[in-house]
Amino acid sequence: MLQINQEQLRSLMQSFYLLTNIRMALFDREYTEIISWPEHRAIFCETMRKKQGFSDECKASDRIAFERSAKYKEPYIYSCHSGLTEAVIQITSTDSVLGYVMIGQVISEKDSNKVKEQLSQICIAAGNGDILGSIDTLPVKTEAEIKAAANILLTLSEYILSSRIVMIPKKDFIDRLNTYIFSHISEKITVGDLCKTFKFGKTHLYKLAAIYLNHSIADYIRNQRILHAKTLLKETVMPIKEIAVFVGFSDYNYFSRCFKENTGMNARDYRTMVE
Repeated sequence: MLQINQEQLRSLMQSFYLLTNIRMALFDREYTEIISWPEHRAIFCETMRKKQGFSDECKASDRIAFERSAKYKEPYIYSCHSGLTEAVIQITSTDSVLGYVMIGQVISEKDSNKVKEQLSQICIAAGNGDILGSIDTLPVKTEAEIKAAANILLTLSEYILSSRIVMIPKKDFIDRLNTYIFSHISEKITVGDLCKTFKFGKTHLYKLAAIYLNHSIADYIRNQRILHAKTLLKETVMPIKEIAVFVGFSDYNYFSRCFKENTGMNARDYRTMVE
């Protein structure tokens, strides 16, 4: 799950809709829609998505668009399987994908008659002739208007990230970080290793560390190693030098210095105190 300032994001979406009459939605990395404005899709899409086969095609169309958007640093504009025009852009930090913002359910003016006929045939074939009138309520936009909306989408996606409107939750970040550290406690752990695990770029990882940890990544890892050493001193009879190596300190003198800085005493005195 993403950590989202929903009030701020919804306000942005409402403003975008007021200016363009185009729906906007935020999706997470697993392609699940999280928040949108308007909250409900257009009547045509909302009704047809209740049909299992059609819904599967919609989700497949969205997934393809999300995947293809990875190739672009600007919104990817395309026609969905029904013929409606949409645009999607990744929310990324360096090479880290946090989610996607999509705008759509628009009829392109240059193909409006063709698209409306196609949508009508879809409704009739599905036994939903009662919603034919809703097709005329879908926004019709010129190519220039669609590109302009996409340009605004690009700016909004950058603002959403820089303003921290969308972030990975603190608990998820720390839990995943701790799990990785303790799984590799005896090994050298690099920022590169963590970037691969989180699928984050270094810049984004450093930014989250500054916000959530109040420490540098290196300091946090070292503190977690000392924390594990304290547990071993308390719960085992393992020799202190072996503990130092086990928690990732190849230099015993460095371990001793870090341990004292962290606890205010040396490891031997700490073990005596907790026995």
